[in-house]
Parts: sequence; C-alpha cells; structure tokens
Amino acid sequence: MRSLTQRAVLTHSLALGLGLGAGLLLCAGQGVAGAAPGAQVEGALTDAPYQVHFRRDHPGSSRLYWADGRVGVSHGRIAFDGRMSVPASASRSSTIYLTSDRIANRADFLRSQPRARRVGQITPQSRFLLEVPHDIDVDEFTTVVLWSHSDQQLISSTQYRTAWDDEPMED
Repeated sequence: MRSLTQRAVLTHSLALGLGLGAGLLLCAGQGVAGAAPGAQVEGALTDAPYQVHFRRDHPGSSRLYWADGRVGVSHGRIAFDGRMSVPASASRSSTIYLTSDRIANRADFLRSQPRARRVGQITPQSRFLLEVPHDIDVDEFTTVVLWSHSDQQLISSTQYRTAWDDEPMED
C-alpha cells in the first residue's frame, strides 16, 4: 500500500511539473513583452518618431504604482527604458493602451477605456519592447497609458503628441 501511495505522489508530481513547464512555454508567446536587451530598446527609442517620458510624479501615479523613464512610440513598437513599480501582490503583467484623451488619474482612464486601444501586456521591469499590432495606427492617438488590470490602477501615462497637429511633443 505504501509503495502505491509513493508511486502516485511521484507520478502526480511529475505530471504537474510537466504541465506547469508546458504552460509557461505556451504563455511566453501570448503577447506579453518581457525584458528586452538594452541595445534593442535603445535603438527603438532612438528610431521612434515620438519620444516622451513616464514621470514618477505623474498626478495619477502613487507611491506603489509608478513608472519613470523614457518612452518611444513608433508604428511598429513601444519601447521603455527606466524604472517601474508595481506591488508584488498585483498580477505580474501590466497593459499598455493608446488613447486620444488626456489621462491625469484613474478616473480619467476608466472614462477613456472604452475608446482606448489595447496594445499589449508587459511584465513590470526596467525596460521593455512591445510590438504594436498592425491594425493600430499610433498617429490616431495622443497618449500612451500603463495600466494594472489586476488592481485597476493607473501606473502612468504620457502624451506623445497633440491632437491638433502631427508634430511630436517636446519633452
């Protein structure tokens, strides 16, 4: 009887481990951008027609949720190089949106969310490089938003162009 229990524990543990490993491999390709090499991020930032900053002192950020660093928005990618804070209790991914509304706080984003376009998910870290889907034209929007879905919190936002012209914003 004892060997049957040990065998069941062993086979169930093995099955769990294989399932978890396969799940992690499958999830890695599901549109969640992870850490990107510094040279790739730097190149994307340099090539981006829109270059702005997420600021730690953004009015909608808090001491727990904030981002501070350079953001580059182009037709193919959104790049970030800086620092970001999202509590460990939150989901380990955040979402990037584009909108044409000025986002100063959580309430602004919740009002804007039905019109905003979801670009993709990123894992909070010091840098990321996120591919912009082909059906999203960044010139139709003005603001990039970093949002934590799990806690419904604004991490940061920044306006990368004005709605009245096609000129990049001066930072």
